Amino acid sequence: MALWTKKQDAYIRQLEAQLYSLKAKDQAIESAMLVIEFSPEGSIRYINARLLNLMGYQESELIGKPHRLLCPEAVMNERDYQQFWNRLRQGESISGTFPRRDVHDQTLWLEGSYLPIKDEQGRVTGVLKHASDVTQQTQQQMTHQSVFEALDKAMAIIEFDIEGHVLTANQNFLSAMGYSLSQLKGQSHRIFCTPEAVASDDYQHFWSQLRRGQFVSGRFQRIAQDGRSVWLEASYNPVISASGQVLKIVKFATDISAEVDQQQAESQAAHMAYEVSLQTQTTALQGVGSLKQLTASFNQLFADMREQSQEVTRLAEASAEIGQILGTIDSIAEQTNLLALNAAIEAARAGDSGRGFAVVADEVRQLSLRTAASTREVSKVVVQNRELNSQVVERIQSSLSYADIASEHVAQVEFAITDIQKGADQVVSAISAFSNTLSH
Repeated sequence: MALWTKKQDAYIRQLEAQLYSLKAKDQAIESAMLVIEFSPEGSIRYINARLLNLMGYQESELIGKPHRLLCPEAVMNERDYQQFWNRLRQGESISGTFPRRDVHDQTLWLEGSYLPIKDEQGRVTGVLKHASDVTQQTQQQMTHQSVFEALDKAMAIIEFDIEGHVLTANQNFLSAMGYSLSQLKGQSHRIFCTPEAVASDDYQHFWSQLRRGQFVSGRFQRIAQDGRSVWLEASYNPVISASGQVLKIVKFATDISAEVDQQQAESQAAHMAYEVSLQTQTTALQGVGSLKQLTASFNQLFADMREQSQEVTRLAEASAEIGQILGTIDSIAEQTNLLALNAAIEAARAGDSGRGFAVVADEVRQLSLRTAASTREVSKVVVQNRELNSQVVERIQSSLSYADIASEHVAQVEFAITDIQKGADQVVSAISAFSNTLSH
């Protein structure tokens, strides 16, 4: 009897030790984990303080309530929710990350396991859940995933291992480069580059930087499958492990080929405009020089015409003086004719003694008549000459007036061409600055 008692005591002590160990483990779990227990039908039997604090409920508000009270509406409406509890009632454990809602209807993310509790016959008598709050991590992951999905829709993405071999690429990249994913997997980054680029020191330095974990970005010219040039605005981003090891390279890119083509076209147009502007500038300079020469010629012509006008005026004045002299001669001839006539009369009175004198008087009268006639002829010529001189002077004055107008027009043209030259200078400067901007 005493021997049996010792065995019983030892067994009891063993059970007590096991019970103590179980309680210690349970306390450790309670202090570190979120714990909740359900009936097989999903009613809440127990919930620990950590989970109550997290969800903002009082214990009395949850005991006896269904599990679905803690689930977002979208989860309860899923067919999988019924299957979820069917699996638990069948004794299957389920682990994962689950969305739940707190007292304020805010979504929480719990990572844990639903563990069926079975009796000696293997029947499920309850479900115990141990979980951790991973709301912050899950939201960050969801944010990262949303960002990546947005990038995947908007950008061309390709991944390489650290040796430059293609791991994967999204559809935007495949479409831009004209490849299928099966054609690219395992291929070297070199297939996107010209032989000259691959052979350059810059290319080797480029991959050395990436293997050292350095970020590289810029504009890159790449070659598509059909041989055309594709310009990418891209960044190569090393993915680094917690230990600092570069795991892979992720490239995010935007196809800017159309933009580069437009810039090149604009640059060519700017160059052509620059050349045309230079020609315009040169032509304007030549035009200004020619107009200055023309202006000088006009000025010389004006001076010559004014001098000729003055000479013709002096000629007219001389003709007037000649007319006056001819008038005097004509007057003298008339007086001589009268004297000769008187002498002839006196000679006739004298008879034979005045006959010789009469002959002389007649000769003098004839000479005076011829002188008068010649004087009248010369006077006509002088009058005509004076009229011609007047006409010449009028025409010269008219020509001078027209020449003055022409000179003004030339001056206006010279001013306009000078403005054109200044404008051409400004255009040349502006296009030169624009070309420099495009080149950068």
